[in-house]
Amino acid sequence: VIVLIVLLIVNISCDVLANAIISCNPEAFHAMAAKKIKGAKRSVFFCRNATKLSSIFADVIGDICGIVSGAAGTALIVHFAMTGSVYEIVVSIGVSAVIGALTVGGKAIFKHFAIKYNKRIVFGFAKFTTFFKKEK
Repeated sequence: VIVLIVLLIVNISCDVLANAIISCNPEAFHAMAAKKIKGAKRSVFFCRNATKLSSIFADVIGDICGIVSGAAGTALIVHFAMTGSVYEIVVSIGVSAVIGALTVGGKAIFKHFAIKYNKRIVFGFAKFTTFFKKEK
């Protein structure tokens, strides 16, 4: 269950990040980059490569998390079926419905959040990535 929740959170977070990057305008970060604020150059890079990054986050990582969360749901269904539950079909449909609803619903709910706070999200992610690779 914990693995399933983590996969759903990663899936929704990557979708939020993809929507924020694709809707963000790089002009907001040019002044910050001129002032040499940490993460600003990377934010400009993210905005300039928005289609590639959005494709990676939303399509690649999101789809992988969706497939693996479905497999984790199947593992939960098999666990319930092994216990000898009478309601195996109901449980399997219920688990699949909950996983689908959380994935689609979470993406729909947070899409507005991603577009409204796109600059904050992109800049926060850029600052986060500077911990792993320093800016030039």
